Amino acid sequence: MRPSIHLFMLRVTTLFLIALLPTISFAQSRLSQELQQKLRTRKAISESQDKDAKKATTKSLSPAIEPLDKADEIKPHTPQTFTQAVNIAIVSKDLTAFNELVSWPTIAVRATKSLNGKVIDQFKADFLTEVKSSNSLGAQIIATVNNGGSYEFLELKKSSSTIVAIFRMILPGGRGVNYHEYQLAKTKTKNVIASDIYVYLTGETLSQSIRRNLITGLAEKDEDSKVDLAGIDKQIADNVSVIKDLTKALSEEKPERARSLLLKLPPEVRADKAIQTLTLNTYKRSAAFETVVEQIRKANPDDVFMEMLAIDAFASQKKYDEAIDAIDTVSARVGGDPYLMVLKGRMELKKGNEKSGRKLITDAINADDNLLNGYWNLVSFSLTDKKHEETLRLLKTIDKKFKVNFRDLNEIPSYKNFVKSDEFAEWSKYRAANTAPTEPKNDVSGKSSREKEIR
Repeated sequence: MRPSIHLFMLRVTTLFLIALLPTISFAQSRLSQELQQKLRTRKAISESQDKDAKKATTKSLSPAIEPLDKADEIKPHTPQTFTQAVNIAIVSKDLTAFNELVSWPTIAVRATKSLNGKVIDQFKADFLTEVKSSNSLGAQIIATVNNGGSYEFLELKKSSSTIVAIFRMILPGGRGVNYHEYQLAKTKTKNVIASDIYVYLTGETLSQSIRRNLITGLAEKDEDSKVDLAGIDKQIADNVSVIKDLTKALSEEKPERARSLLLKLPPEVRADKAIQTLTLNTYKRSAAFETVVEQIRKANPDDVFMEMLAIDAFASQKKYDEAIDAIDTVSARVGGDPYLMVLKGRMELKKGNEKSGRKLITDAINADDNLLNGYWNLVSFSLTDKKHEETLRLLKTIDKKFKVNFRDLNEIPSYKNFVKSDEFAEWSKYRAANTAPTEPKNDVSGKSSREKEIR
């Protein structure tokens, strides 16, 4: 009796969700007719010229896929065209178009390298089916944007081996942020596709994370479906029960037990990215957290997953300078991001640096006026300054730009002066005339649970 392929795919589905989940507002892209035409052109190219990429098998990495050397080497099918096509596919809710931009067979090959057997062949086949489902990465990104989040292209940059396209994801209601780096490759027809996706919060590519999820599933196999494992794969499989107990201890908020379980793992397993992430969560409320972060930084000098996770932890410990350092490190990796400027501005405000904090947030909104979290901070400023006309203007802007379900402002203490003003009476009339029957339930305060923690 072979292990359940469904079990493996459940782990991959969970992985896709993890690729979305952030630790740290939204901007719904509006695409021009020109970009829509580019999508139709791109799809025509995919159908007529990119057959080699589509025929990539799960048996070997297609030689038609090669890393890019420079951003303009394959005009007219450039990385810029790729990023536009991703944006269009997401906003158009076109999962097929999104999947055509990613070489999922290549990712499957990398995830199963050196693993053999019928169960592996079945896994690869099921994986290529799963990416077309509502649980896939593309489907989850589309759902996030459709529910009021955003998925925005930030920058093209040269990595050590290819060109990468960086996208920022903000969850609905500003519940958090994550970044994806699409590792770009070219086909024989000189079309651009992604050969893998590096996820900032995990500190590794999708293929690496998928492999680990597969290995943990194989650890629960029966003898008839045995797959030979070696090296770190075998060590992870041999310690799956400890890892499961560790995860359970963290979910039950038992950090001391989690730390004792960490010590049971071999050093090689503790060096795994997923285990390092669990380690950071184990120590996030501990006085030793800063030391743990520094150790993981030294072990992973090219990654920022520890910085992404450290921002919240340092903020909750009121170590705002350390939080700012972590924000700056992430910002440098992505080439600068107004969303992070807002976050840094809030840290400055917490430090008591009112002038610099306000300037950072105002500059961020000037650079990207689709940041809901930044607008809520501007509202806070106008409320503090009792500039009721500005508060009214900002509230109307938020209502028009974002999907927000406003609560009764009379119930929110910070609005106590505003609700006594003529501008509030005008706001009430405006809302009565413009409130839709149903709206997404984003809190009027503009504060997600995370934002409430650090503001």
